[in-house]
Amino acid sequence: MCPDGRVQIGRGDVTLLPNPREPYEIQDGLMTFEKQTFTGETVELDGHTFVGCTFRRCVMVFSGTTEMSLTGCRFEDVEWEFGGPAARVLSFLHAIYQNGRDGEEFVRAIFRNFKKPLPRG
Repeated sequence: MCPDGRVQIGRGDVTLLPNPREPYEIQDGLMTFEKQTFTGETVELDGHTFVGCTFRRCVMVFSGTTEMSLTGCRFEDVEWEFGGPAARVLSFLHAIYQNGRDGEEFVRAIFRNFKKPLPRG
C-alpha cells in the first residue's frame, strides 16, 4: 500500500486524470466509451462505462468512489491500481485472509460468489 492509501499493482505511481477522449456519450451519469482502443494510457474507471473496448499496456485505476462498468472488454498487458474505498476493501480482505483458516475460507467464499450473476435493481 502506498503512503496515501492507494494499492498499487505494477509499475510506478500514476496521476489520476479524466479520460479526455472523443467520441463518448453520457448515459445514466456515466461517460460511455464504445469499441475504442486505449494504448499506453492511464485509464480511470470510476464514473465511466466501457463497452467492447481494448486496453493495451494501460494502467487501470479504480477507486470505488462512483459507479463504473466494463462489458465485453479485452485487457492486454495491463496493470491495476486501486485507491480510496477500493483499496480499503482490498486491505480488509487481505487482513482477514491472513488470520487463519476461517479468514481464508471467508475470502474464498466471496470470490466463489463472483461466478454468480449480479442482481439487477
